[in-house]
Amino acid sequence: MLSRWPCGLLCVLLFATGVSAGDNPFAGVNFAPMLPIRTPEMQSGDAPTITLKTEVPRAMFLIGSDQRSFRWLKKHGKRLRALNAVGLIVDVDNVHALRAMLSAGEGLVIVPTSGSDIAAALNLSVYPVLLEGDHAGP
Repeated sequence: MLSRWPCGLLCVLLFATGVSAGDNPFAGVNFAPMLPIRTPEMQSGDAPTITLKTEVPRAMFLIGSDQRSFRWLKKHGKRLRALNAVGLIVDVDNVHALRAMLSAGEGLVIVPTSGSDIAAALNLSVYPVLLEGDHAGP
């Protein structure tokens, strides 16, 4: 199933290693040289609930570093931790904004990366969004 996923090695690492909240394999990684991260295909907004053509191998969420994503992460954090969901922050300007989102995630694994491939593969245009099983939505 992973071979059908567009994010390649990152997905293999996140999904196959069984990382969980509080056990972040990226702790201590200096993401500053990677920033800013942009996903021009996506913007902050209210994500509709949709059925996906491909089932996701593990619950995951896509967020930005905007206020809507911050509030969504705080509101849904408990559920995301219960799902052992992995987060991709697909729009972030700088280390300060990234740290604010990591702090809001309270131990969730959140990695900065472009969401362009996932957005194209799953026809997503809005974040924050939770991908779980065969559906995506708020």
